[in-house]
Amino acid sequence: MTKITQVDVAVVGGGPAGSLLAERLAAGGARVVVFDHSHPREKVCAGGISARARAMFPELEELVPQGKTGTELRLVSPGGHRARVRGKGRTFAIDRTILDKALLDRAVQAGAEWRQQKVLSFEKSAEGYVVQTAHRVMGARIIVGADGVHSLVRRHFAGAIAREHLALGAHVLVEDFAAPSALIRFLGDRRGYAWVFNRRDRASIGVGMPQSHKDDWLEQLANFFAAQVLDRTMPRIQGWTLPQASTAEFFRAPVAGDDWLLIGDAAGHVDPLSGEGIWYALWGAALAAEAILAGRPVDFDRRWREAYLARFEKHIKQAAYLTKPRLLDAAILAAKLPAVGGLLFNKLAGS
Repeated sequence: MTKITQVDVAVVGGGPAGSLLAERLAAGGARVVVFDHSHPREKVCAGGISARARAMFPELEELVPQGKTGTELRLVSPGGHRARVRGKGRTFAIDRTILDKALLDRAVQAGAEWRQQKVLSFEKSAEGYVVQTAHRVMGARIIVGADGVHSLVRRHFAGAIAREHLALGAHVLVEDFAAPSALIRFLGDRRGYAWVFNRRDRASIGVGMPQSHKDDWLEQLANFFAAQVLDRTMPRIQGWTLPQASTAEFFRAPVAGDDWLLIGDAAGHVDPLSGEGIWYALWGAALAAEAILAGRPVDFDRRWREAYLARFEKHIKQAAYLTKPRLLDAAILAAKLPAVGGLLFNKLAGS
């Protein structure tokens, strides 16, 4: 009988959450394997790195020259009111192919192993879990789901994320295009917005909205693209499903146990108001690494709640404002005042 290779942790998914977790675990002496068949890849994501993410994870600074920084944000209300707001923090936007590759490379350099394979199934064993891909079988004491919103690991332990807590993101990448600054246009009839985020040599132009209100997403994207980019054919559209908690009850389900845990999109850890996910993916991964290295994976469920659950609960309540066009019109008009504009910038850009 062929002996199954045994490791300490199998990380399913090598995006920002999975890669940072693998790096920190490997640096802490754990034997870690990351399973991800999809690298390199571009994800439907504005690619925004908030000022607070930069402050918490200084390793991101080496990527700044490969992105586009900014301290200004243009806001457009449902009624067409406009404001330019500025803040003190410097955000930057970057291609996800660059970000994800850099973080996975760091994990490998720290000693983690990357298997460019898709996990097909896993099952409990006496030593932990047996993980099956199309090419091999591997054993792991602990399994981590960092495999996105449709996580195989999540479905096993916590069930799939319900449609009411999902959103659609769709964008096009426009080469050789640079808007004056980042732009957010609030849709007003739903918890959604359209965006333009400049990257180094191109821009992400897209829309995001709840799955329950996505019927006209293509029309919304086409009209928004035409208003931003004159006399060009819209490039290939990329779409993605994202977590977007609609009620605080969503976060009651545990995302960790004695020998398993979920991080990033698999845990549903995306800001319910702004849609910011990269910061929480990294933050959650750092907390998960601490719990695993301490020998208590289940403690991650307590650690993340103490760290940022209160933010999520507050932002779920504030997200209700995104469905009120008149209130958004008034807010954008008020944002012409520097003090109000600065507050909005900090809320949306993460200063």
